[in-house]
Amino acid sequence: MICHYSDVSPVTGRASVYHRSLHAGHRPPPAPRGFAVRADHENGHTVVRFIGDLDLATVAEARRALDAAITSAPELIVDLGNLAFIDSTGMKLLLELRARCHSESPGLTILPGPAGVRRAFAVAKIDQLLPLQAADGTARPARPADR
Repeated sequence: MICHYSDVSPVTGRASVYHRSLHAGHRPPPAPRGFAVRADHENGHTVVRFIGDLDLATVAEARRALDAAITSAPELIVDLGNLAFIDSTGMKLLLELRARCHSESPGLTILPGPAGVRRAFAVAKIDQLLPLQAADGTARPARPADR
């Protein structure tokens, strides 16, 4: 049996249509959790907060927000505290942001977020490449990318 159904994200308003062959015991995939970006100016810093899932479906929206934020303040803080999930495209975006901030000179600090996000960074071995804020609140400088 083939099942066709659609879902509209309450956050982005994007519609997704799923086509899946259903067999006994199989259920349709869960509805997307959604994604939102908030950018605020606080104490001379631009703080960009990602909320939800940063993945292939949402990375373009995240990139647009970062492109706008990188030009607006000398210090950029990316807050991943409300990120539920990150995939390799989201991690690549953060690595590209790191390189861009290095070449264009704004400072960059990344607040690493929940355990699942930190675990994804460790598994991908990018936790030492990103300027993540340490547990004591200090920003840990990133290692050079060529190592």
